[in-house]
Amino acid sequence: MKHSLRAAVLAIALTGQAVWATVPLCTVPAAEGKGIGDGCSVPKGLEYLLPTVGIFKSTFTAACDNHDRCLTMLGSDPGQCNTTFGHQVTDACKQFIAHRPKTRDLFIPIGLPGSSYDPAVYLACLETAQAYHGAVAAAFAVNALHTQTLQSSTLERSRTLEQQISSKECDTVPEATGLYSGALIAQVNGTFAATLGRQPTTREFLRAVNSNNLVADRAGWAAYLPQVVSTSVPARATRRLPLYRYVNGYGWHTYTNNWDELGSGKNGYRYVSQMGNLNDVQTVGTQPLHRYRNRLNGDYVYTVTWSQLGAGTEAWEHQGIMGYCASAPSGETSWLLRYNSNSLGHFFTTNWNELLGGGPGGYVYEGIACHVYTSPKLHY
Repeated sequence: MKHSLRAAVLAIALTGQAVWATVPLCTVPAAEGKGIGDGCSVPKGLEYLLPTVGIFKSTFTAACDNHDRCLTMLGSDPGQCNTTFGHQVTDACKQFIAHRPKTRDLFIPIGLPGSSYDPAVYLACLETAQAYHGAVAAAFAVNALHTQTLQSSTLERSRTLEQQISSKECDTVPEATGLYSGALIAQVNGTFAATLGRQPTTREFLRAVNSNNLVADRAGWAAYLPQVVSTSVPARATRRLPLYRYVNGYGWHTYTNNWDELGSGKNGYRYVSQMGNLNDVQTVGTQPLHRYRNRLNGDYVYTVTWSQLGAGTEAWEHQGIMGYCASAPSGETSWLLRYNSNSLGHFFTTNWNELLGGGPGGYVYEGIACHVYTSPKLHY
């Protein structure tokens, strides 16, 4: 233990790795434009002419906001956005009825029963939903230029994001930005797979999207995309980042690549060992390892799967990207195994024999978190 600790301190002195910390997620400015991000906007006075429009307006807020986001995403289909909006406002009526109290609703207009089980209330909501959907579809059918303007603004934000990542100010994954439709992400990823036999890094993805103007000429952009992909030059890592393991007196573990965070031990944590290495830059065949902290109990979890916790939840705070681990095993990697215990939180190890798929403390094996590099040196 003492020998490995001295070696870690020596490595820090020689490589300067102590200054490294988690990379923050890039902050993407919200979309701007008339009628965007303001819930369900309706013409002034319409709420008085059609009372149910005002009554059910807040019921459709989430659907309206989702529709706004859909229209601003690069690669989105306005027609599909409108169709999805229609489904969501209808579902909102079902939720509205399901959560209404049994008492009379004083805000229901005279003539409509107030019981939550009265079909008249549900029908009134559905009619209003159809009115919203029809108005939205008609508005964007006659004003396609508005959608193009919104997406042109998104393209500029995408180009700004590319500059931020290139300068290493921050990092992200395409799904986290809200700038790109699922169809566009699939199209770019599919072109990389067909052309180069692999998935793009975030930088490569942004370069592919931002080359040419997919808003003004989607067909021309798509035709040129394979050429952009074929000339892609992936980034190269500049160093390996050691992953340090600590444990406190209660048996809870945490992990960091920043020696200055806990050093040889502080804040109740004791240094245990180094557990492999991560790349400092996303390269071909690597993926970001995200770090989250539980606000309720102080537990830490690390994952390469963005969809698990995304930008964070009410309980889990996203604390940044630790580094980049290999997407698949190789001769220079070791698996990083993930366990979880109701009483001791998450635990990670590169040694299967340490817990053998479970162990004291109620640990349950949850799978391979990622593949860390065994060597602290890059091999090019």
